Amino acid sequence: KALMKSLSENSSLQYLGLSGIQIDPNAAKALSYGLAYNATLKYLHIDNCSIGYAAQRHIIAGVVSNRLASLRTLTGFQIGAIATTLGLPQNLENWTNDQCLSFARLMWKQWRDENGISDQNSGNKEIAEKLIGPAPPPIVKRAAEMMMQIMGTGSANSLNTEDHQKEISETSPLVHSNDTMLEKSESGTLRVPAIAQNDAKIDVEGWSSREAPASIIRNDLKVDLAQKNRNLLWLRSHFQSLHQVGQLPFNEADLWQLHQYFFSPVVSAPDSE
Repeated sequence: KALMKSLSENSSLQYLGLSGIQIDPNAAKALSYGLAYNATLKYLHIDNCSIGYAAQRHIIAGVVSNRLASLRTLTGFQIGAIATTLGLPQNLENWTNDQCLSFARLMWKQWRDENGISDQNSGNKEIAEKLIGPAPPPIVKRAAEMMMQIMGTGSANSLNTEDHQKEISETSPLVHSNDTMLEKSESGTLRVPAIAQNDAKIDVEGWSSREAPASIIRNDLKVDLAQKNRNLLWLRSHFQSLHQVGQLPFNEADLWQLHQYFFSPVVSAPDSE
């Protein structure tokens, strides 16, 4: 309970991992309290916590009733089916957790806009105090219904706002100018770009000859050729190993082992006598 009270009052925490810790209904009520008041948490992992139906309802009630919630990821159980038992639209039942959380954030943003509370003045202490804490169930239900009316018959894919949810074609392939992107040929071979020369120029033939306005020229895109060439030399020296890694098939078991390693609770070894 002390941890959840700290969560409710924390104004900087973004990640919380509780995986492997048993969460019974009483613990879920404490977690729900913290989630209903916290406005900064973005990632919550509660895998393998033996969370029952009643406990799940407490947790999701805390999430969806928070008018200032920032939560983007919740793992451990499916949100949609539980949310519908709390009076939220039936559409959520088949949505992913990310889509449900995106819906909750958008519905409260719409509610704030409708009530004349902009993102700027929501930071006002007096206004924030009125928004902090769980909204009454009728208000939650009304906000969800209004958001669903705005969405209409549109696909839930419109709620895929996070980078990992988007199609590859929707994300930018650009990297920082001093980074190097390996390319794979049609035959499946990885290729290392050629070493850049100091007098290298960008081929702009066929493009507009007008000079770009100074307002859109980004200084952070200036290339440090010395640094870039050091990166390329490192890639070439490790190319064989990188190529072998690139040919390895995806292994679900390896991914699960990594998940267990990072999200399992730390168990202290007994003191040896």
